[in-house]
Amino acid sequence: NLSDKKRWIGYATNIVGKIIVNDGAKTALLTGEKSLLPIGVVEVKNTFHKGDVISILDENKCEFARGIVNYDSESCKKVIGSHSDNIVDILGFKNYDAIITRDNITIL
Repeated sequence: NLSDKKRWIGYATNIVGKIIVNDGAKTALLTGEKSLLPIGVVEVKNTFHKGDVISILDENKCEFARGIVNYDSESCKKVIGSHSDNIVDILGFKNYDAIITRDNITIL
Protein backbone atom coordinates (compact mmCIF):
# COMPACT_ATOMS: atom_id res chain seq x y z
CA ASN A 1 0.00 0.00 0.00
CA LEU A 2 1.38 3.39 -0.99
CA SER A 3 2.01 5.91 1.74
CA ASP A 4 0.30 9.27 1.42
CA LYS A 5 3.61 10.84 0.43
CA LYS A 6 4.29 8.29 -2.28
CA ARG A 7 0.75 8.63 -3.58
CA TRP A 8 1.18 12.42 -3.66
CA ILE A 9 4.42 12.03 -5.63
CA GLY A 10 2.77 9.65 -8.10
CA TYR A 11 -0.15 11.95 -8.75
CA ALA A 12 1.78 15.22 -8.79
CA THR A 13 0.93 17.50 -11.67
CA ASN A 14 2.95 20.19 -13.40
CA ILE A 15 6.05 18.04 -13.56
CA VAL A 16 8.71 20.05 -15.32
CA GLY A 17 12.01 18.42 -14.50
CA LYS A 18 13.13 15.13 -15.98
CA ILE A 19 16.05 12.85 -15.30
CA ILE A 20 16.99 10.10 -17.73
CA VAL A 21 18.69 7.09 -16.16
CA ASN A 22 20.57 4.11 -17.50
CA ASP A 23 19.27 0.55 -17.41
CA GLY A 24 21.26 -0.30 -14.29
CA ALA A 25 19.65 2.53 -12.36
CA LYS A 26 16.20 1.64 -13.70
CA THR A 27 16.62 -1.96 -12.57
CA ALA A 28 17.87 -0.86 -9.14
CA LEU A 29 14.86 1.42 -8.69
CA LEU A 30 12.31 -1.13 -9.92
CA THR A 31 13.62 -4.24 -8.19
CA GLY A 32 15.69 -3.08 -5.27
CA GLU A 33 13.83 -0.05 -3.99
CA LYS A 34 17.16 1.76 -4.18
CA SER A 35 17.88 5.48 -4.23
CA LEU A 36 18.77 7.20 -7.48
CA LEU A 37 22.51 7.89 -7.43
CA PRO A 38 24.32 10.30 -9.78
CA ILE A 39 26.21 7.44 -11.44
CA GLY A 40 22.94 6.15 -12.90
CA VAL A 41 21.93 9.46 -14.48
CA VAL A 42 22.61 10.02 -18.17
CA GLU A 43 20.74 13.28 -18.82
CA VAL A 44 19.00 16.10 -16.94
CA LYS A 45 16.23 17.98 -18.73
CA ASN A 46 14.62 21.32 -17.91
CA THR A 47 15.12 23.48 -14.84
CA PHE A 48 14.00 22.33 -11.41
CA HIS A 49 14.69 23.12 -7.79
CA LYS A 50 15.54 21.03 -4.77
CA GLY A 51 12.28 19.63 -3.39
CA ASP A 52 10.46 19.52 -6.74
CA VAL A 53 8.78 16.35 -7.97
CA ILE A 54 10.49 15.28 -11.18
CA SER A 55 9.99 12.51 -13.73
CA ILE A 56 12.41 9.59 -13.91
CA LEU A 57 12.69 8.24 -17.45
CA ASP A 58 14.54 5.32 -18.97
CA GLU A 59 16.82 5.65 -21.98
CA ASN A 60 13.80 5.15 -24.29
CA LYS A 61 12.35 8.31 -22.67
CA CYS A 62 9.55 6.34 -21.00
CA GLU A 63 8.58 7.66 -17.58
CA PHE A 64 8.58 4.84 -15.03
CA ALA A 65 8.91 6.69 -11.73
CA ARG A 66 8.73 10.07 -10.05
CA GLY A 67 10.53 11.48 -7.08
CA ILE A 68 11.33 14.48 -4.92
CA VAL A 69 14.76 15.66 -5.95
CA ASN A 70 17.53 16.47 -3.44
CA TYR A 71 19.43 18.84 -5.72
CA ASP A 72 18.53 21.48 -8.29
CA SER A 73 18.93 20.84 -12.01
CA GLU A 74 22.25 22.68 -12.30
CA SER A 75 23.79 20.60 -9.51
CA CYS A 76 22.39 17.41 -11.03
CA LYS A 77 23.95 18.23 -14.41
CA LYS A 78 27.34 18.69 -12.77
CA VAL A 79 27.32 15.33 -10.98
CA ILE A 80 25.92 13.13 -13.80
CA GLY A 81 27.78 9.83 -13.92
CA SER A 82 29.80 10.54 -10.79
CA HIS A 83 30.20 8.43 -7.68
CA SER A 84 28.41 9.83 -4.64
CA ASP A 85 31.82 10.13 -2.93
CA ASN A 86 32.75 12.79 -5.49
CA ILE A 87 29.69 15.03 -5.06
CA VAL A 88 31.33 17.28 -2.49
CA ASP A 89 34.43 17.71 -4.70
CA ILE A 90 32.27 18.67 -7.68
CA LEU A 91 29.70 20.90 -6.00
CA GLY A 92 31.60 22.07 -2.93
CA PHE A 93 28.83 20.67 -0.72
CA LYS A 94 26.81 17.50 -0.32
CA ASN A 95 23.30 17.30 1.12
CA TYR A 96 22.72 13.67 0.16
CA ASP A 97 24.46 10.76 -1.54
CA ALA A 98 21.41 10.32 -3.74
CA ILE A 99 19.83 12.58 -6.35
CA ILE A 100 16.52 11.15 -5.13
CA THR A 101 16.27 9.16 -1.90
CA ARG A 102 14.32 5.91 -2.19
CA ASP A 103 11.72 7.02 0.37
CA ASN A 104 10.87 9.86 -2.04
CA ILE A 105 10.49 7.70 -5.17
CA THR A 106 7.18 6.38 -6.48
CA ILE A 107 7.21 3.74 -9.21
CA LEU A 108 4.43 4.39 -11.71
